Amino acid sequence: MDQGNNMATGRDAWRSTRQMLHDLEQQVLERNMDCQGLLQEINARKADLAAAVQERDQMKEQTLQLLMSRDTAHNTQKQLDQQLEEAAQEAQQLAQQLSLVQAKEEESRARAQEARDFVAQHLKEHTAFMTGGHEAAVADLERLSRQVAARQAGRAAASDGAAGQAAGRAENGGCTLAGGGFSVGPSILPKDWLDEAAEGIAKDERAAFEEGAAGSV
Repeated sequence: MDQGNNMATGRDAWRSTRQMLHDLEQQVLERNMDCQGLLQEINARKADLAAAVQERDQMKEQTLQLLMSRDTAHNTQKQLDQQLEEAAQEAQQLAQQLSLVQAKEEESRARAQEARDFVAQHLKEHTAFMTGGHEAAVADLERLSRQVAARQAGRAAASDGAAGQAAGRAENGGCTLAGGGFSVGPSILPKDWLDEAAEGIAKDERAAFEEGAAGSV
């Protein structure tokens, strides 16, 4: 009876052992499946990590490019500021030169106006002098004509020549006495001379203005 009990006990132990082995196999299979899942997850994490590293490298490259672009933009802005400052200085210099040119132009205009006023006044005085001189010359010619006519009574042959000379000199705007050397004629400052003087003064003013403008530039 003890032997039967032992056999029953052995069978129970065998069943128990087989059950334990079965359970262990199930656990091993489950652990293997878990390990495979973990491996897949690890591989997925590795892929994500590789993608993250690649993205980081791309971000670093983009950051470097942005830094270079920022430096380039900063240098460009600096150059533009410098060019703007130079342009402002040049504009200021041009404004000063323009002011000098305008001042010289005003001065030249004033001097030219003074010259024109002077010439006009002198021409007016010359015209008045010429008018008075012409009247005096006409009176002298009339007096001389009367003298010549009086002499013609005594000297018929000489009076013809004297009358011809008197008529010739009267046509030329002047008359000269044979004995006295008295001369009646136009003024020593004719209108043509005054016109040339006015034109010369105007040329000098223009030359002075152009020289001043060139020196200011």
